[in-house]
Amino acid sequence: MNNSRIKICNYLIKFRIICDLGCGDGKIQEYFDSHPSKNVKQVFSYDLISTKPFIIEADIANLNVAD
Repeated sequence: MNNSRIKICNYLIKFRIICDLGCGDGKIQEYFDSHPSKNVKQVFSYDLISTKPFIIEADIANLNVAD
């Protein structure tokens, strides 16, 4: 995984919820699942095609989630 993406995620953890749009193979969620000390409340992983059980299959252009 690209280290700059991890740095951005580490910066955003103060919000404790991460929404990974176009997550591909879900590396961000896997990272935080394996590092529980990062205190992330929840990671939502979305992609057009779900390749893993935790990836929510959705068209992110029409995603119905709160800001």
